[in-house]
Amino acid sequence: MFFHRIRNRMIAWFILFAALILGASGWMLYWSIRQNLEKELGSKLEAVAGAAAVLFSEEEMLYLAQDTGPRFREYASGRLERLREQTRVKRIFLFDWDLVVLADSRGPDPLRKSDIGLKFYSLEIEALQKGKGAHSILFTGMDGAPAMTGFAPLSIAGNPVGGAAVESSVPFLEAVQAIRDRLIWIGIAGVLSAVLLGTLMAGSLTRPIRQLSMASRRISSGRYEPAIPVSGQDEIADLASTLETMRRSIITRERELKTLVAGVAHEIRNPLGGMELFSGLLADEVRGNAEASGYVSRIRGEIGHIQSVVNRFMDFARPQKPVPQCCSPADCIAETAALLPLSQGKNRIDMRLPESGSRVWADPNHLKEILLNLMKNAVEVMREGGRLSLEIRERDRTVEIRITDTGPGIPAENREQVFAPFFTTRNQGTGLGLSIARALAEANGGSLALLRSDSGGTEFALTLNACAPGSETPPGREGDLP
Repeated sequence: MFFHRIRNRMIAWFILFAALILGASGWMLYWSIRQNLEKELGSKLEAVAGAAAVLFSEEEMLYLAQDTGPRFREYASGRLERLREQTRVKRIFLFDWDLVVLADSRGPDPLRKSDIGLKFYSLEIEALQKGKGAHSILFTGMDGAPAMTGFAPLSIAGNPVGGAAVESSVPFLEAVQAIRDRLIWIGIAGVLSAVLLGTLMAGSLTRPIRQLSMASRRISSGRYEPAIPVSGQDEIADLASTLETMRRSIITRERELKTLVAGVAHEIRNPLGGMELFSGLLADEVRGNAEASGYVSRIRGEIGHIQSVVNRFMDFARPQKPVPQCCSPADCIAETAALLPLSQGKNRIDMRLPESGSRVWADPNHLKEILLNLMKNAVEVMREGGRLSLEIRERDRTVEIRITDTGPGIPAENREQVFAPFFTTRNQGTGLGLSIARALAEANGGSLALLRSDSGGTEFALTLNACAPGSETPPGREGDLP
């Protein structure tokens, strides 16, 4: 679900791109610095090892190789220790081809045993045997610290007889670790910056798209206000301009449609009044003839049906302005429920009304018409019987009326069009009921919304402003009216 949104995909791709760029460039930089430091450190260690190799004369080297007494070995170790302090390395020692340590800056070894660690430097020792200096690669020691060892050959009469080894200084090698850690933190900071920049960039692109999406849904449901703001000169601005042009065209066509509907309804209403008058006179003439009276009664019934359709057209084309007052929604519900045909007892009405007696600021006639539209629709869809529930919920400054049925629900593809004028799925009907109901709700400062619709039924919510507590004025208007 996370990647279903364009904004989240843009952020993820931006972060991935930034992480790859930072990771690749950081690794290349670290590798380059490490190589240069290794080369520089290796040269330094070889130079120190070379200095250690010439620190003793050939006679002194012969004494060391012949296992002289501890006093001379202490003397040799002291000289190596002084060189170690001057060069600030970790350790300096001399060894022969049997890998026996001859002298060590750490102090003489009384057992004169082999240094097992030298066995891991076979390539470097092979270079020493050829009379060449060498150094190991940079590695991590047993203590977890970076390490490197440099070597130089020990010669007597021009012949290599062993080697001088110098272990690197920890502070110098820790610089490599510090650079690596610093690059890691730079990478983390770069990724976090990419998250922030990606979020801002994605928001700047998807926010106007989301606003256009909301505007298109609002227009598709029959709500054409407010205007769609157009800013900038990019593709999104072109889309917003096109959508705003479409909105204005729809408003113009709807205005023309209402004018046409009002004109047609007016032209029908005039002869309809004459037909109603003459059908009444005809009913008086045939009062004694049962068969003729039945025909006249059917004619008058159809005239009444046409008249109700014409009145609905007129309400759509020229809605009456509300005359708001403080009224009781519970009373309006009770009066409207009394007008409903409940299909011979198959349907029942449940009403949950607060004891406090909520009052709303609205035109009571408009409120009844809204409720009648909603309740009549609910009863008509429950052909096999069901339950119509009405509940009043008090909010801070509003009152919400919930109208719920147990019908089959509205198909998903039709839910966004239920408030559109002339949209209906029934064979009979004008498709204006819900459109007029919502227009009346908005004219009275409220709203009408479809909360849910599924196989378990449909629920609408009518929200209206509550009257100010203890007064007959709308909320926030205490003292404004005489």
